[in-house]
This record gives sequence, C-alpha cells and structure tokens, in this order.
Amino acid sequence: MVFYNLIKRVFPIILSVLLQPGFLLRADDLAEKSSPAPFQTTPLGSRALARGGAFVSLGDDPSILFINPAGMWANRYISLYCDYGGLEGGGEEQAKASLVIPWKTFVAGGGYVERSLTGGGKERLFLLGVCHRVTQGTQGSFLSVGANLRLGRMEGITARYGGACPGVKDRDTKITGDLGMMIRPLPMISFGYAVENVSRANIESGILHVRWERIHRWGMSWLWKEKIIISWERSYRAEKTIDSYGFNFKTGSPLEIMTGFSGEGVSGGLMWDFNRLRLTASFSPDPDKRIFTLVSVEFFPRRPLDVIYQ
Repeated sequence: MVFYNLIKRVFPIILSVLLQPGFLLRADDLAEKSSPAPFQTTPLGSRALARGGAFVSLGDDPSILFINPAGMWANRYISLYCDYGGLEGGGEEQAKASLVIPWKTFVAGGGYVERSLTGGGKERLFLLGVCHRVTQGTQGSFLSVGANLRLGRMEGITARYGGACPGVKDRDTKITGDLGMMIRPLPMISFGYAVENVSRANIESGILHVRWERIHRWGMSWLWKEKIIISWERSYRAEKTIDSYGFNFKTGSPLEIMTGFSGEGVSGGLMWDFNRLRLTASFSPDPDKRIFTLVSVEFFPRRPLDVIYQ
C-alpha cells in the first residue's frame, strides 16, 4: 500500500517532467558539432539492438548496464554477458562484456567495451555501476535508481580527425558518469529514464577538442504474461531526436523472436533460452544502411532451473 501511494503521488510529476522536450538539456547541448562525436554509438546489447534500441525501460539482461544502470534491478541472479559484432563489409568491429551481481537491495555491475572505428581509431569504455531498489510492492512492482562511473579512452585520434599535426596527441582518457531510474508500478508496465555522460566530457587532444555528447533517453514497456513485450523509447543527442519501437514474442519453445524499428531502419533477432545459458543473434542497419550484426552469450550460474525470465 505504501508503494502504490508513493507511485500515485510521484509518477505523474516525473512523467510530466520527462515529457518536456528540453528536460535536462542546456542551450549548448543543441549547438552544432565541429567534429564527429566520440563514443557516438551507445554500446547496445544484442537484445536491445534487435529491438531497435528500445530498451531503457526493460533490463532483464546484464547489458542494461550500458543503457540504464537502474535497470540492473531486473537482474535477480548473478549474470555474465559477452558479445561480438561488426559492420557488413568490415571497417568497424565491437566486443563487450558485463557482469552484474545482486546483493540485498543493491545490484553492482561492471562492463568493458572495445570498438574499432571506420576510418581509423579505437574506443574503449570501462564502466562500474550500482543500482538500488528504493521501494518494492507486490507482484514485482518496484522503483529503482542507479549510477555508473564511465571511463572513456580514445586512441588513434590523429587518424580519425584528419591526420597528424603539431600540437595534437594521439589519445585521451576522460571520466564521466551516467544516471538512471526505473519505475514498474504494475507487473505489466515499466518506465525508464537515463542520462549518459552527465558531465558532458570533451576529448582533449592538444589543440583539438572533440565533444563527447550527452544522451538523454526515456521510454515505457508493456509486458503481457512474460510472452509479449512492446516498448517505445525516445532519445536526445545534441540536435538529434530518435524514436525507437521494439517488440518481443516468446514462443512455446525456448525461442524468443525480436524486432524493432527506429529512424535508421528495421532491426531484428532471435534468442534461445536454455535457462542458465542464453544465445542471441541480432542485426540492425547503421546510418549508411550497412548491416551491423551482433551475437551474444549470457550465463547465469545460479539461476533456478524453473525460471524462464530473470
């Protein structure tokens, strides 16, 4: 009863704020970029990629650490995630791993991403996150908050931004943070909000200054009997707004079918759930309409054998 009274009072206020177009955006967030932004692609997990990126309000796999740290609360068991992917025709490759460990009302997580970029250069991200369940009601409802410490390292700056020149060094490292919140007032409805790169760090390379953009995203999901999930997400990055839509359908076998679409096109994927092991293959187009494919493995060493979802 206390939980539902809290949600009844707090949720309308939160929703009205999140729906404002300028929420947490400063005027200079909309300024023109002078150079391509580093870390300009959020490292989506394979399920998030298959769903067109609409994942901020879900979280039942460890890759949610890269999108919304508050969503780690949906991981109720120790979970390890690894993936590898690349662009059609070569030129960009990505690998990442994350681990989440729940403890009482907290979940701790860590992650690593390495991406080789088209045109030269390499990006590495290291994340340490924590999630706290603020309150919990009946039938799986909850309110959680989370935060990440995000360290970004860019290598090969001279190759990516125009070649070597005096006063430009080839690598730089910056530390920033992420914040997130997730509300599930009913078992079938979930809302999420996250800010990536709160401090809006810049990559400094001598005389060259490259903006690492802040990203805002919020969305909602409707979950029906752990069989069908429909999601919507909106994200802001500088002057660009993207709406994403995702759909999951779990068949009678251990197979889950996923699809989604956003401004970049239609994506999709399949997941095989063998209880303590999940295998996923997904694809999504990039802005140049080349296909990015991703395969992942998730391992749950202590997941009960009768559990289908987290």
